This record gives sequence, structure tokens and C-alpha cells, in this order.
Amino acid sequence: MNTVVMAALGTTFMCLYGLLTLAIQPVTLSVRPYVGFAPLTVRALVRVSQYPGNRFACLMINGTMYFDDCWPLDGARAPITFTKWWMDLPSGTYRSQARVQRVEGVWYSTPVTILVLGEESP
Repeated sequence: MNTVVMAALGTTFMCLYGLLTLAIQPVTLSVRPYVGFAPLTVRALVRVSQYPGNRFACLMINGTMYFDDCWPLDGARAPITFTKWWMDLPSGTYRSQARVQRVEGVWYSTPVTILVLGEESP
């Protein structure tokens, strides 16, 4: 009886662990402010879930200006939050997205649109 109960508890635990793992996003991105007047300074916060297969994290912004920064991750021992500042963005619409490279593949955050208001550059 104890063996059956232990097996059932073990199976239940593994199912719950699997569901929780699926619910945690591998990488998320928060940008503040996402609307403002030029020249706008924006702070991006990237959060990477701790995972032994993590290899690289990257942050991209694409619009009037383009930046793509990547940094190595040391698996589950890597820091989980990273902050990047984009200074003095000129007017325009930007799309920002974070990604994490794992042993199994690449995961992307939900894209964030940044709207910088002001006169267009000549």
C-alpha cells in the first residue's frame, strides 16, 4: 500500500511541477516609459527564468535607431534580471523584444511597442 501511495504522490508531484514549469515564461520584458516625448530615455527590464539550459539572453530595439545586445548566461546560476537604458531616443515608433537562447532552442518575450512623440528628424 505504501508503495502505491508513494507512486501516486510522485506522479501527482511531477504533473504539478510540469504545469508550473509551463506557466513560467522563459523570458519577459518590461519597458518604462513606453510613451513619451523626444528625446526619451527608456528603461528595459529583462527577466529570465532560472534554468540549467540557459546560454544567452538578448535585448533588441528596432525603429529610428537599432540596438541588439546579448550577454552570456551561466545556466541556473545566472542572474535573473537585467536592466538596459536607452538614452535620448529620437521620435518614432520602436519595437523591443527580449529573447533567451537555451540548449533546446530560442524563446521570445512578448514584443513591446515604444512610442516617442515629437518632431520628425530631417
